[in-house]
Amino acid sequence: MQSDSMEGVRQRKTGGDPLLYKKAAPPGGTMTSFRLMRLFFYAIVLCFMLLFILVTLNNAWPLKSAGHTTNALDRVSVALGVQEMTHAIVLDAGSTGSRVLAFTFFKSHSDNSLKLDDQLWHEVKPGLSSYADDPVKGAESLIPLLKLAQDRIPEQYWSSTPLVLKATAGLRLLPSEKAEALLLEVKKVLSSSGFYTTDNSVGIMDGRDEGIFSWFTVNYLMDRITGTPKDTLVALDLGGGSTQITFVPVEGDTISTTPPDYLTNISLLHKNLNLYTHSYLGLGLMAARKAIMMQHQGEDGVIRSPCINPIVDYQWSYGGDTYNVR
Repeated sequence: MQSDSMEGVRQRKTGGDPLLYKKAAPPGGTMTSFRLMRLFFYAIVLCFMLLFILVTLNNAWPLKSAGHTTNALDRVSVALGVQEMTHAIVLDAGSTGSRVLAFTFFKSHSDNSLKLDDQLWHEVKPGLSSYADDPVKGAESLIPLLKLAQDRIPEQYWSSTPLVLKATAGLRLLPSEKAEALLLEVKKVLSSSGFYTTDNSVGIMDGRDEGIFSWFTVNYLMDRITGTPKDTLVALDLGGGSTQITFVPVEGDTISTTPPDYLTNISLLHKNLNLYTHSYLGLGLMAARKAIMMQHQGEDGVIRSPCINPIVDYQWSYGGDTYNVR
């Protein structure tokens, strides 16, 4: 019995009971896991705070990025609801062809500015003015372009996506009754496209607006809009039926000697700009070619011009008319 008693004493001294030993062990592993979880939580919060600061700076005027294209922070801004995705479609009915331009922008809720995220460009020939005697067929020539836009833009956005068609010098050179007949048929096609249209969605653009839009496009794509007027570029737009020149005059003599109807004041990105713009109708590439060749049209209707190689024998079409050139 004394031996059994001594054995029990030794077990208590050496901690022979494993359950008692485990309960007495310090909770070091648990504390380490808790510290790691807390550090991980702090790291996540810090990352979100940093991301929020970067997104705010990316969307706050005048700290926002000046480029016209989107970046990774813009995509995060869309996901967070700071920006929204928006679309627009423009049909350019030129004298030599019709083009579709379908744009996807990221629109900032802070100042309504737009950044270009994606674009579609495609052209079909001939131009709308070539269908002066068949306006229904002319309107139908736009259907393939509308189909490309429908394939590019998700259907849930169609009803909120503005669609416009603006004709240029090709239709300006047509008799008014023929131009109006074409535009009437075009309105019917566009109104059935599913995109957002109004009574003003189809029309003929005057030379002044054509020059202004050309100037804006060039300077927007070259990221010159946000700079000073001296940083902007001159836009020379050589079309098929007309030529436009548009720029911001910076010399006082230029402004004082310019005819008043050549100057247009526009508001752009918190600035007022005085633009010089003028359109020279009939001085486009195709219109000028026609004017030159018509000087050599014979009584038989055949054009024999010293500007044309004698071996050439072909038919040339422009503005709905076809000419024999030899």
